[in-house]
Amino acid sequence: PRHHINRKCKKQAELDREYQRLVSGAETAYQQKLQVNAGHGLNYINTQRICGLPHLRELNIGHSIVSRAIFVGISQAVREMKEIIIRNS
Repeated sequence: PRHHINRKCKKQAELDREYQRLVSGAETAYQQKLQVNAGHGLNYINTQRICGLPHLRELNIGHSIVSRAIFVGISQAVREMKEIIIRNS
């Protein structure tokens, strides 16, 4: 099963509720002995918060990195994303 953050959320309170649903889902998945991964729509902004999910094992962020690489090169794009992940994990 998957859960996607509703990108139509405009208010911080709505985003916070969506994030809490992800936290709850991650806790449930872990209790059921499932691996917790995140991907599909992650970017240089929302990855910061997603890194705080409990029991997170893997991120799938390819599209965002390749898109950024068009402007700064692949090495810089990967370096920037790694910094975000390390800083927020």
